[in-house]
Amino acid sequence: MLFNSYPFIFLFLPIVLLGYFALGRLGNLAPVIWLALASLAFYSLSNWQFVALLAGSIAFNYGVGYLLIARKLRPAPRFAVLTIGVAGDLLVLGIFKYAGSWRPISTRCSRPASPSTSCCRSVFPSTPLRRSRFWSTPTGAMSRATRCRITRCSLLIFRT
Repeated sequence: MLFNSYPFIFLFLPIVLLGYFALGRLGNLAPVIWLALASLAFYSLSNWQFVALLAGSIAFNYGVGYLLIARKLRPAPRFAVLTIGVAGDLLVLGIFKYAGSWRPISTRCSRPASPSTSCCRSVFPSTPLRRSRFWSTPTGAMSRATRCRITRCSLLIFRT
């Protein structure tokens, strides 16, 4: 489910907002728990494998926030906790969003295309399919597998 899809806008979002405002009358903790559960449900609908990553990220950030707010730390340890928290979040973001672009070109281009998906689509789901330099190559002399392999590599290497 995407943020701009009809099921999200007309089904998921209204249910979450109604639950948030209804539970907001009961106290401060109930709507926060509702939003956390709604986030887990939303990410499990799109890709259930990232729910553990999201739960770990929530736990890590809660621990950092607890150390920053509940503990009375001096400025130096407080700065160290904040630095570790931001660095940890950036590290996870870098690994799970950009790690595919750090692999050698030979391993990125040698994978066979999956029969269940088109081999000419973007490898990174968060990046839209963009035209690259190889789209202007005459394709009459190449086989479909060669065109798809070149396209897959060009989407990874020559993204504009």
